[in-house]
This record gives sequence, structure tokens and C-alpha cells, in this order.
Amino acid sequence: MKKLISLIFLAISLQALGQDYPNLSNLAKHVINKNHSDSVNLVSIFNWITDNIAYDTKTYFEGLDYLEFGIDRYLDSASYMKVYNQEVSEMVITSKKAICDGYSRLFFTLCVQAGLKCQYITGKVKSPLTGELGDHAWNAVFLDGEWKLLDLTWASGALNGTSFVKGKNMFFYFTPPEQLIYDHYPDDLKWSLLDSAEVNDLLNNSPVLTHQPFKAGLIEYFPKSKILNIDPQKSFKIALEFDREIDPFDIYPLADLLQNR
Repeated sequence: MKKLISLIFLAISLQALGQDYPNLSNLAKHVINKNHSDSVNLVSIFNWITDNIAYDTKTYFEGLDYLEFGIDRYLDSASYMKVYNQEVSEMVITSKKAICDGYSRLFFTLCVQAGLKCQYITGKVKSPLTGELGDHAWNAVFLDGEWKLLDLTWASGALNGTSFVKGKNMFFYFTPPEQLIYDHYPDDLKWSLLDSAEVNDLLNNSPVLTHQPFKAGLIEYFPKSKILNIDPQKSFKIALEFDREIDPFDIYPLADLLQNR
């Protein structure tokens, strides 16, 4: 089943890659098919954005903001945001570049046009390199009776210094909430899709510090607490279960423990 899903993603991705569309309406017409299921349309939207939009490093590193687009300031908030989302989406489609806000608004706008219930989420993310927190935007989509989390920006590639390296990262398509919370902290806690007690326990007590171990295939671990009271006269056990073969010396600080036995 996993292989079949991957092939579906690949097929839809190859169909969309490299095709240019002059505007949002034209893109929606080609990416969304009302005769297809919500799941297929969602994959099509996800693939087109992650395959065709690059991260806008100039806007990010120079701290630039998107334009106000001359939108009527007397519109009610809902109408204003609808127009703003469309304007940002048009700009992203034209430039083929975006920061997280652009990725998330384009995804949201296309989902709405496909009849999918979608949420634009703002919050903080933790840098995998420095651990520093920064502003970010990502999405949730309602499918098969439940909300699911996606980060189109992080799914599209990664920064290498000041350059953006494209490369699809499927970890950020339907990331389990209990894994994404380690570095995605929504302004509105309900969009963690976890209750506050669970968020507190994972962030304050778990030995896992980022999403990276899960991305590497971690599916279970022991102990569950980050603090160990160890009797130096007795042995202790650390258990890590992965869904693929892992070299223990690639796992820090386990490598140090093994080397110092």
C-alpha cells in the first residue's frame, strides 16, 4: 500500500512538473478535477506547489514584506483575507517563489477552490540547526473525517546557508501531530491537534527534541522521560525502535555512549 501511494504521488507530480499557468484561475482549472476524489485533488495541489515553487531567499533574508495590493480597506475581515489570499497566490504563481506565508496561502486558496476544508496556521518553528524560534505558517486540511497537518514550505526543500535546495520531503505531508509539535508551535494551540496536557508532556518531559528522529524512522523509544536517575552500580537500558536499518553510530548521543563502554 505504501508503494502504491508513493507511485500515485510520483505520477501526479510528473504530470504537474514544469507546467506554467498565467493565473490562479487557470492553475486551479488544470490542477483540480471535480471528478476526482478529495484525496487525489489534494495530492495534485500538494505536488504542484512543492514541485514548482522555490523558497524566496531574497524576501526572507532581507526581511521584506508582501505588498498590500491596494485592497479596499473597508472590506470586512473575511472578504479582505479572501482577496489578500488570492493576490498572494497570484504573485506566487507568477514569480514561482514564496516564503512560508505564500506557500500556505496558495495551498489554502487552491484547497478552497477544490472544495476542501483547509486552515491557514501561524506560529513559531524551531530551527533544526540553531534551535532558535522564528515566525512561520503552515496548514491543516480536513480529510476522511479528521484534520491533518502539512507544511508545504518544509516539504519543498531546505535552506543550505543562503541558498534553497529543492527536494520533496514527504515527512511534512500528514505529519502526526505528536511529532510535528516538537518544532511547530501554533499561535492557537488547538491547531497542534493535541490537548494542552499532551503538548506540555511532549515538550517538557520527552527525550525527543525535534522531528528529526521520526523523519529518520523512529517509531518507539524508551525511556519516555528525558531525565534518568541512574545507579552507577547497575546497568540501564535505552531502547530505540526504527522502521528501517539504522547505524547506531549515526545516533547522537548514543554513539558517545557506545564508544565509551
